[in-house]
Amino acid sequence: DLDHRAALLHAEVSLGLDKPGSPRLFLKYDYASGDGDPGDGDMERFDTLFAARRRDFGLLGIYGPFFYSNLHSAAAGITYRPASRLTLESFYRPAWLAEKRDLFLGGGLIDPTGNSGDFLGHQVDLRLDWEVLPQQLYFMFGVACLVKGEFLKDAPNAPDRGDVVYGVSQLTLKF
Repeated sequence: DLDHRAALLHAEVSLGLDKPGSPRLFLKYDYASGDGDPGDGDMERFDTLFAARRRDFGLLGIYGPFFYSNLHSAAAGITYRPASRLTLESFYRPAWLAEKRDLFLGGGLIDPTGNSGDFLGHQVDLRLDWEVLPQQLYFMFGVACLVKGEFLKDAPNAPDRGDVVYGVSQLTLKF
């Protein structure tokens, strides 16, 4: 007997520049509702159920602290090709809880009092893709850093491990 109303908004705009390296700039905004009063008999938190989220909130496929749930965030980034087989990408995203008394799905944290604030932190991603041998050998390297905001530091049961730095490399051979 739980009434469910939730909302999701994703907006994105990009601009490709006619310059050496074909830079592409992009801006994104994401909002996924949270539950304003978890005890009122209404569920307002957006839930993606089964949707894949690769590259929705960053450049690295398996790392991702954010989900389309109780979140509002903007992002800015650039993709640049300094050589024909080399692509560099950079991405910046600050993020907040949509409702500070609701669950943060990315860490399983909740502060029912709302006293831990709503700022999740700043995320910066960098990624390099290199086609070493045309259509045969590919190399990818990436790093992501999440500088924790007040909620991720102060919420009850928040791990006290400092900021998050994640790195990944991948080598793909096609034959």
